[in-house]
Amino acid sequence: MNSGTRRQLLRIRQLCSRRRSRLRAVVLNLLQELKESLGMSYLFVSHDLNVVRLLCDRVLVMRSGRIVEQGPTEKVLFAPEADYTRELLAAIPHPTFEPQGTPLDHVRSA
Repeated sequence: MNSGTRRQLLRIRQLCSRRRSRLRAVVLNLLQELKESLGMSYLFVSHDLNVVRLLCDRVLVMRSGRIVEQGPTEKVLFAPEADYTRELLAAIPHPTFEPQGTPLDHVRSA
C-alpha cells in the first residue's frame, strides 16, 4: 500500500432483511468489491453467520456482552472451540457454509 492510500474502516450493523434479497445481494457485492479494491476494513455486527463468513477475515463471538471466542473466520466457523459457538452454528436451520474463497455467485443471483 503506498503512502497516498488510506485504509478505511466502515462500521456496519445488520444488513437489510432477507425479504429484500435483491437489495441485500447488491449491498453484499458492493462491500466485497470495496474490500478487495480499496482494502477497506469492516467492523461488522451481525447475527447472519453466512454473511459474516463472506465478508470477514476475523470474527468475535459474543455472549451477554463478553467475547467467548475469536480468531480467523474459517477457524471459528469450521472448527469452533467454544461450546456457545458450536451451539450457534448448530442452531442454523440449514448451514450452507463452504470454505472462504467461494465466489459470491449464489448471492449475486439472489
